[in-house]
Amino acid sequence: MAFIVLNQKQYELKFTYKSLLSLEKYFKKPIADVFQSGLDLENLNAVLWACLQRESDFRGTTIVDIETLLDTELEATLDFDVLNAAITQALDESVILKKMKAQADRLQQQAELNQVAQ
Repeated sequence: MAFIVLNQKQYELKFTYKSLLSLEKYFKKPIADVFQSGLDLENLNAVLWACLQRESDFRGTTIVDIETLLDTELEATLDFDVLNAAITQALDESVILKKMKAQADRLQQQAELNQVAQ
């Protein structure tokens, strides 16, 4: 499990269906496309916001709220490498994302087999 400390409290970062849907709505593109460009600052901020929505302390927060929080935390105690590592770990451990990737791989393989068969 991936954890991060914000406001002196530990939170689990987890990609849920709701967080992935929030990212699709925010970026206005499929979730697979969101992660194609890597974790730039905008993606990092949006991903953190989406993952924290399941925590009661962050329900109803906006992207701007998370930007402000990160500004404060990164100036104080939060290390940027720790933040990036926690988000990367949450991505790597996401059951939903693994299932989506497996389905995409199966579809790709099927498409390749169909091309060979023609």
